[in-house]
Amino acid sequence: MHMQKSGGVVTRGLLVFLSVFLVLGLAGLTIAGVTVTRTDFTTNAFSFNEDVSVAYNITVNNTVVDLANGQVNNITQVNITIPSVFVLLHNSTNSTFGSVSNSNFSILGSVLSWTNITFFINASIVGTNQTFGFNATALTPGIYNLTVVATNFTTRYNSNITVQINDTTVPDVYATNLTIPNFLNFSGILVLNISASDVVGISSVRFNITNGSGAVTVVNTTNPTGPYWNGTINTASYADGVYNITMVVNDTATYGSVNTNRSVNITAIFDNTAPTGSVSCTPSTVSTSETVTCTCSGSDALSGVNSTSVTANPSTTQTGTFTVACTVTDRAGNTGSPTAQYTVNGGGTGSAGGGSGSTTTWTTHNYANQELSQREAISKEMGANNRISVKIKGETHHVGVVSLSAASAEIEVSSTPQKVVMNVGETKKFDVTDDSVYDMKVTLVSIANSRVNLKVEYLQEAIPAGTVPPVASDGTAAADTGAGDVQAKSRGLTWVWVTVIVVVLVVLIVLWTMKRKSH
Repeated sequence: MHMQKSGGVVTRGLLVFLSVFLVLGLAGLTIAGVTVTRTDFTTNAFSFNEDVSVAYNITVNNTVVDLANGQVNNITQVNITIPSVFVLLHNSTNSTFGSVSNSNFSILGSVLSWTNITFFINASIVGTNQTFGFNATALTPGIYNLTVVATNFTTRYNSNITVQINDTTVPDVYATNLTIPNFLNFSGILVLNISASDVVGISSVRFNITNGSGAVTVVNTTNPTGPYWNGTINTASYADGVYNITMVVNDTATYGSVNTNRSVNITAIFDNTAPTGSVSCTPSTVSTSETVTCTCSGSDALSGVNSTSVTANPSTTQTGTFTVACTVTDRAGNTGSPTAQYTVNGGGTGSAGGGSGSTTTWTTHNYANQELSQREAISKEMGANNRISVKIKGETHHVGVVSLSAASAEIEVSSTPQKVVMNVGETKKFDVTDDSVYDMKVTLVSIANSRVNLKVEYLQEAIPAGTVPPVASDGTAAADTGAGDVQAKSRGLTWVWVTVIVVVLVVLIVLWTMKRKSH
């Protein structure tokens, strides 16, 4: 781009005033008695750089010798027409603007005119000449003509002078779809769009792609329209890594040497490898309508992770095993999809049922699809009003959490409800088939976050004779406190009371009989 000009004076940098005197035109060319020659024969300079001040000095020589009619053949006016891209410079240190002795000087548009009504180039003396000087700066590169017209009393003599103005300005270039400077991440096909311009035109644009070891790959571009150039890079053709992309722009070099602009550089990462990640769902096994919480994390060794996305609470409305996928996206746009599974067992809500049992509304987790004797120990985390169902000898029974504190929980075993308060780490045994044999044992493993971790195991163990359980306040049989089976204790206590009642009845009958006989 050329710098702006203001007030007819070049403002681009410091003006360089050249003391070079130019022979403009054809040295020694004679046109009807007028020769336009180079003033200073020591230079062969016929070209100058753009935006530089130059002293133009043109010598006009009157070669006509006519002693009889010398007055008629005297040169009285010289006009020099300059191109429109030339800017005349006043107050030059090299020569006086428009300087010619014994003449009147004027400017009319682009025409510089020197006149003397008598003569200033005498035709009566051989080799009479006059130098005409001006300072000017050419703003635009190209090939231009200076037209010199010398006039006597009867004739006009024309001569054209050729001057080449050289292009010294590098092209302008900028990327239209990139932020520069920046550390950019790319994958797949990368289309680079740049805009390049130059006063004399652009001849070529290319991209130099340099890897970490200095190896360079050249990508050529196309010019679809106007100043825009496009280059396509398949990043998958390169090893993942860091690259430097340099945009190289050349002008047409019609005038002077080729000007190159390599000033536009970007540092980019080529990354075509998907990121990795992991997903976890807690708990991994739930009953219908329970909450599953899933989390996801990701990593990428090159461009880094931009985002992760996962369904935090997937549906548990249906039973079965389900897969949760996480989407991990890196900064180059690649995605990875790690997965995890969770299982939903059947279950529902309902009353505890049985005897004079609890009126608690339970959420039930179903493990009754298989005999407890055929299962390994069942471990389940549950909150209050949650229970599991198990199958023992073809019948369904339940183990539930009625309430809990920080260190203990009230546990209910049914069908015939048996309640007991258990501490963390404590194990209780239960007979649920009323055959004087313990059928299961329950361990309170831990309590955390308002949830009880219970372990339920199958058991076949005879209840010791004489084991008497306490009676619960609600009238139901209480569970074993550690000395023996709950139901055995209940049966032992019942027989005690039956015996007492029978004895009392016998005594009352005997007394009643004796009283009747006495009457």
